Amino acid sequence: MTNRIPLIVNASSNQIEEIPSGDNLNLTNNDIVNVGNVTAVGKSTASTIQLTGLTADPTGSPGLIYYNTTTGKFRGYNGIAAAWQDLN
Repeated sequence: MTNRIPLIVNASSNQIEEIPSGDNLNLTNNDIVNVGNVTAVGKSTASTIQLTGLTADPTGSPGLIYYNTTTGKFRGYNGIAAAWQDLN
Protein backbone atom coordinates (compact mmCIF):
# COMPACT_ATOMS: atom_id res chain seq x y z
CA MET A 1 0.00 0.00 0.00
CA THR A 2 1.29 3.47 -0.83
CA ASN A 3 1.73 6.28 1.64
CA ARG A 4 -1.09 8.80 1.64
CA ILE A 5 -0.16 12.41 2.17
CA PRO A 6 -2.77 15.08 3.02
CA LEU A 7 -3.40 17.60 0.26
CA ILE A 8 -3.96 21.31 0.76
CA VAL A 9 -4.83 24.22 -1.51
CA ASN A 10 -2.03 26.75 -1.87
CA ALA A 11 -4.06 29.97 -1.94
CA SER A 12 -1.14 31.92 -3.46
CA SER A 13 -0.73 29.68 -6.51
CA ASN A 14 -4.25 28.17 -6.61
CA GLN A 15 -2.62 24.73 -6.79
CA ILE A 16 -3.26 21.52 -4.86
CA GLU A 17 -0.09 20.49 -3.03
CA GLU A 18 1.11 17.95 -0.49
CA ILE A 19 1.12 19.31 3.05
CA PRO A 20 4.70 20.39 3.84
CA SER A 21 6.73 17.99 5.96
CA GLY A 22 6.50 18.92 9.64
CA ASP A 23 3.36 21.04 9.11
CA ASN A 24 0.08 20.30 10.86
CA LEU A 25 -3.36 19.67 9.37
CA ASN A 26 -5.82 21.41 11.71
CA LEU A 27 -9.35 20.04 11.37
CA THR A 28 -10.78 21.85 14.40
CA ASN A 29 -14.38 23.13 14.00
CA ASN A 30 -14.82 21.75 10.47
CA ASP A 31 -18.08 19.85 10.95
CA ILE A 32 -16.49 16.40 10.82
CA VAL A 33 -18.86 13.90 12.44
CA ASN A 34 -18.38 10.50 14.07
CA VAL A 35 -14.75 11.21 14.92
CA GLY A 36 -13.51 11.55 18.49
CA ASN A 37 -10.33 13.24 19.59
CA VAL A 38 -7.54 12.12 17.29
CA THR A 39 -3.91 12.50 18.29
CA ALA A 40 -1.27 11.04 16.02
CA VAL A 41 2.43 10.85 16.59
CA GLY A 42 4.25 9.35 13.66
CA LYS A 43 2.14 7.20 11.36
CA SER A 44 -1.64 7.15 11.66
CA THR A 45 -4.20 5.21 9.62
CA ALA A 46 -7.83 6.19 9.07
CA SER A 47 -10.37 4.64 6.74
CA THR A 48 -12.81 7.50 6.06
CA ILE A 49 -13.74 10.88 7.40
CA GLN A 50 -17.18 11.67 6.06
CA LEU A 51 -19.07 14.96 6.09
CA THR A 52 -22.77 14.13 6.28
CA GLY A 53 -26.05 15.99 6.45
CA LEU A 54 -24.67 19.21 5.02
CA THR A 55 -26.99 21.48 3.08
CA ALA A 56 -24.27 24.09 2.50
CA ASP A 57 -20.48 24.32 2.59
CA PRO A 58 -18.95 23.43 5.98
CA THR A 59 -17.07 25.94 8.10
CA GLY A 60 -13.97 26.86 6.11
CA SER A 61 -10.32 27.20 6.93
CA PRO A 62 -7.56 28.02 4.41
CA GLY A 63 -6.39 24.94 2.53
CA LEU A 64 -9.28 22.59 3.32
CA ILE A 65 -10.68 20.38 0.55
CA TYR A 66 -13.83 18.26 0.31
CA TYR A 67 -15.75 16.39 -2.39
CA ASN A 68 -19.34 17.49 -3.05
CA THR A 69 -21.32 14.39 -4.07
CA THR A 70 -24.27 16.50 -5.25
CA THR A 71 -22.25 18.49 -7.80
CA GLY A 72 -19.52 15.88 -8.38
CA LYS A 73 -16.81 18.46 -7.74
CA PHE A 74 -13.98 18.95 -5.29
CA ARG A 75 -14.24 22.19 -3.30
CA GLY A 76 -11.35 24.07 -1.71
CA TYR A 77 -11.38 26.88 0.82
CA ASN A 78 -9.52 29.94 -0.44
CA GLY A 79 -8.17 31.83 2.57
CA ILE A 80 -7.56 35.05 0.60
CA ALA A 81 -11.13 35.21 -0.73
CA ALA A 82 -12.46 33.65 2.51
CA ALA A 83 -14.76 31.43 0.44
CA TRP A 84 -15.21 27.88 -0.85
CA GLN A 85 -14.47 27.46 -4.57
CA ASP A 86 -14.83 24.60 -7.05
CA LEU A 87 -11.44 23.10 -7.92
CA ASN A 88 -11.22 22.63 -11.69
